[in-house]
Amino acid sequence: MLANTFAAFTPPKPTAQPEPKASAKTATEDGPASLHAYGDLVRQMFDGGIEVQKTYQRNVEAIFDSYLGKSAAAH
Repeated sequence: MLANTFAAFTPPKPTAQPEPKASAKTATEDGPASLHAYGDLVRQMFDGGIEVQKTYQRNVEAIFDSYLGKSAAAH
């Protein structure tokens, strides 16, 4: 009687997974064009980050200059 109760809770047996299609390309099969595009994207992100850091640095310096005055910042 207990065996029948637990039989309902057993997980289903896994089915065979379909084979991937042979025509599907992987990242390495796309060639250098996709790697070049990826490199350009990373370079643009890096350059954008540098610009944001430079802007932040200028703004922080402007805040300190406004509190300390231009004469104190020159020394």
